[in-house]
Formats: sequence, structure tokens, C-alpha cells
Amino acid sequence: ILYHFKLSILDYQIIKGGFIGVDIFFVISGFIITKIIIENKIENFSLSYFYERRIKRLLPALLFFVLITSLLISLFDPFPSGELLTGVSSIFGISNIALFLRSKDYFATANEFNPFMHTWSLSVEEQFYFFFPFLIWFTGFGRKKTKGARNLLIVIIVLSIVSLISFISFYKSNTPAAYFLMTSRFWEIAVGCMVFLIHNNKNYIPKNLEKITPEIVFFGIILVMFLPIQAAVPATIVIVLFSALLIICLNQESTLFQFLSNKKVVYIGLISYSLYLWHWGIFAISRWTIGISWKTIPLQLLLILCMSVISYEVVEKRFRNISWSNKRWRSIAKGILSSFLVVTISISTGTIFKEVIYQGERSRNRPINP
Repeated sequence: ILYHFKLSILDYQIIKGGFIGVDIFFVISGFIITKIIIENKIENFSLSYFYERRIKRLLPALLFFVLITSLLISLFDPFPSGELLTGVSSIFGISNIALFLRSKDYFATANEFNPFMHTWSLSVEEQFYFFFPFLIWFTGFGRKKTKGARNLLIVIIVLSIVSLISFISFYKSNTPAAYFLMTSRFWEIAVGCMVFLIHNNKNYIPKNLEKITPEIVFFGIILVMFLPIQAAVPATIVIVLFSALLIICLNQESTLFQFLSNKKVVYIGLISYSLYLWHWGIFAISRWTIGISWKTIPLQLLLILCMSVISYEVVEKRFRNISWSNKRWRSIAKGILSSFLVVTISISTGTIFKEVIYQGERSRNRPINP
């Protein structure tokens, strides 16, 4: 979030490498999703159960965000169709592909005016969630086979190597492919999966790794974020390794653990999905209206926090904890139908009702998409 503010002093951007925060997110996501699957304690891995949980976890807050933001961007953008297309595609987990097909430069200024641009990383995660259960099943891990964990670990390692090679290769020849596509990001989420599989079997962890001071690793992560964009490839690899190492060496006796387990810090973690959704949308709307400067930051931070808390308390918690149906396929069907309803409303704001909703000058120029 701090990186996306593009904060600078005397024309010097403070957090140049903050874009690698998403790579930390991918590692944690891979760790957590593997942990969830293992700790479900179901006799046989159920795809319907897995997808129902993912839909209830991710979809309500996303639909709420897309619905509200589609209306807001249509107020100020005279030609919102491109942005709305990104928002609609994010609902179906393909906004990264939509952005890849339209973009020539990941860091292009025009992308900053698209309130749904950040959902590419959510789409990468959702595509992994679609693919990963099949790995779980076919390796025997989901069927509680004796060598299932070992088979899964071997397959993930092989696929991760291929994915990492594609990331390095694409970064030189096709940067948007390196950033947007799941094939180039698989290795980061997979590292989180491997860390849990290794962490779950202490015999796999070299004793020296657990003895590393977690505060030193955490400080290293912060330092990497100050590296320039030109060092993106090595910085990405280092930040992924540091994130994995921090998970391994973090222990309950450490000062860092005590800080991260503080109730207020934990609450930030609880609303982090909503923070992720709303911060970029508010930034984009701000760029269409009041802009972003040191003077506007307090207001924008307040808006981000308020919308995130509302999203978490009213939408996320409510829809995650209630039963949608006594049958899983019905819950999944309800999620799909709700998605199409929001898509219809979203598209309508930029087409049928565009002339009524738009509040700006008709001659206003808009940023040219890269």
C-alpha cells in the first residue's frame, strides 16, 4: 500500500521495490492453502468441498468491491469499458490474462487509472487454486497415500523450476508475461506449498535454518524493498527465499512473533484481503479526481481503512460463516449466479447508463492504455 502511494521526497521515490510485496503474498498464500488442505482432516480430498470454501472466502468481498467500484469509476471516466472489462474478468479469475493481452508495460502510467488492475494477482491465485487440487489428487496426497506427500513435493519442485525459468526468460523478452501470467508466478506460490510440506515434517528441515534469528530475515525483507526496478528479477527471487525462510525460523519466543501476534496487528491480517481489494481502487479513483499527494494521504488512508473494515465485518465474515445451502453444488451455483448478476450491473454502468452516470466533462482526455 505504501509503495502504491508512490511517496517521494525531493523527486526521489522512497520505496522503489515495494512492488515485490505481492511475491511475499504469493508465498504466504501457498503455505496457507496447503495448511488448510492438510488440516481439514477429511478422509478423501473433495474438490467440491475445496471449491465451495474458496468461493465463500473470496467471492463475496470481490463482488462487493467490483459492484461499488464499477459505479464510482463510471462517474469520472468517460470511457470506462476497459476498466470494467478488467473488473468483470477478475470475477472469473482471468483479469491477469485480460491485462496481459492489453498491456505492453506492467509499470505503465495508464495502468494506475484502472481501479481493477491489481486484481491480476488474485486471478493468479485463483488459477493456482483451480490447478493445485488436481496435483493434490493425482499425486496421491489427497487420497492419503503413503508416499503422497513425497510425490507432491517432487512434482511441485519440478514445476517450480520450470516456472522460475519462464519468469526469468519472459522478464527479458516479454515483461507483462513475466508479471501477469500464472505460469511465471507458479513457483512463488509453490514455494509456500513446499515450505509447509517441509515444515510439517521436521526431519526435512536443516537444524541450522531454525536457529536463524527471524528479526534478521525480516530486516532483510525490508531492505530488498528499497532496491530499484532494474533489480526486479534478483529482488523477486531473494524476497521469495527470505519469505520462506522467515516462515521456517519464526518461533514463539522471538520478538517478531510477539509483535505479529499482537491483537491489533492480527486484525490487520484479518482484513488484509479487503485492504488488498480496496486500496488500489481508492488510489485509482483519487487519480481521476483529487490526485495523490502528501496532503491527500490521510483522507485516502482513512477511506481505505473504513471500506476494508466494512468489507470484512459486513461482507467477508457474514458470508463466510453462514451456510449457503445444504448441498455444495448449490452453494457453488449460487456463487456463479451472483457473479453473473454483478457482471450484468457492472457492464450496464459503462454502457446502458453511461450517459446518466458520468459526471465529468465530455471532452476530457483520458490516459492512453499502453
